[in-house]
Amino acid sequence: MPLSKSERRVIKAIGQTIFPRGGAIDVDGVDAGVVEYVEDYVERLPPWNRMQMRALFLAFDRAFGINASQPGRRFVDAHPDERRAFLDSWEHSSNYYPRMLWNGLRMVFTMAYAEAPAVKLGMGEAAAPESDVETEPEQPARIRKLS
Repeated sequence: MPLSKSERRVIKAIGQTIFPRGGAIDVDGVDAGVVEYVEDYVERLPPWNRMQMRALFLAFDRAFGINASQPGRRFVDAHPDERRAFLDSWEHSSNYYPRMLWNGLRMVFTMAYAEAPAVKLGMGEAAAPESDVETEPEQPARIRKLS
């Protein structure tokens, strides 16, 4: 089942916050295709894990308001500086659970970002040149029979 519009908004907001435009690589999370990558990743998970990831997106979005003592506020509607501060609070929390959840979420988003061709190019990883020259396959080393 595809992600909902709300879940996609959360993924987009997280991606833009972790990977904003103007960083060391001038490709933000949206331009890197983070939303599509994460959606594909979640859809490939086993049902139980898929449900957990979707719940994590919802919890992350709603926890923003609780953290800000404004339960109705959502991460997706916050100012970029507020989003960054919220991510930092999870990353540096004295409580193990927010740190653990943040690390898992960050890992998925980092994989998504690092796989983008524009990001790879920005990191200096060029595409392998195509060649019309066929090469001989390597021959296996000869094994000498011991008598």
